[in-house]
Amino acid sequence: SCLELLSTSPRLRSAIRVLQLSCHKCDIQRDTSRRSAPLPFSVLFSIIESLPALRTLELHECRLQPETPSADFYPTRSHDKIKINYIWRHAGWQATLDFLSLFRRVGSLHIHSLLSSCSRASSPSFQLPEPLLDVDSLTIRGVEETYVLRRMSAITKFSSLKHLNLECTISPDLINIIQGMTDLRSISYECEGTYPVTSLRDLTLHSITLSGYFRISKSSSFSDW
Repeated sequence: SCLELLSTSPRLRSAIRVLQLSCHKCDIQRDTSRRSAPLPFSVLFSIIESLPALRTLELHECRLQPETPSADFYPTRSHDKIKINYIWRHAGWQATLDFLSLFRRVGSLHIHSLLSSCSRASSPSFQLPEPLLDVDSLTIRGVEETYVLRRMSAITKFSSLKHLNLECTISPDLINIIQGMTDLRSISYECEGTYPVTSLRDLTLHSITLSGYFRISKSSSFSDW
């Protein structure tokens, strides 16, 4: 229906800069038995490619259905912002990774909320020899930030990431991932009853935003910032 609408008006296609696509049919309880049918990549990208001025894409509860690309596939697309709300774990998250693999650069990427799923993870549809996706700013809200970052490391060049926004405390597992973000300029995270993570001072940070509560001590055993 969306494609049919766009095909009737070249003027409309050339004017759209922000696309918010919502596929859910259920209420706030997220009843997975009532969720909508999968959205094939070919349909989604036919919509995207028909919008030459599109810079921001938001997907809300869209169950993406991967499709194997041609042998000469290479990611070239670029967007200012992509925001994905509510991803069903495992198979749904794999489809999200496959979708993001179709882009070469995203200025600001927002991943919000993973939902439980009984589906097992499918085999990756897009197998890239090395991470190719450049992301300037990455925001993760919801749950399982470590899981998301680990999975994204297969497609994203973390060494080029400049801004990281998390809604969680920094665990030792997260520190190991963040240390690979060698060009990081700003980070935000929670400090709920913990001390600021001292190992982050090895990064080239210009800004740190903390949410929660903590204590800074002059003792040599604590942070010296």
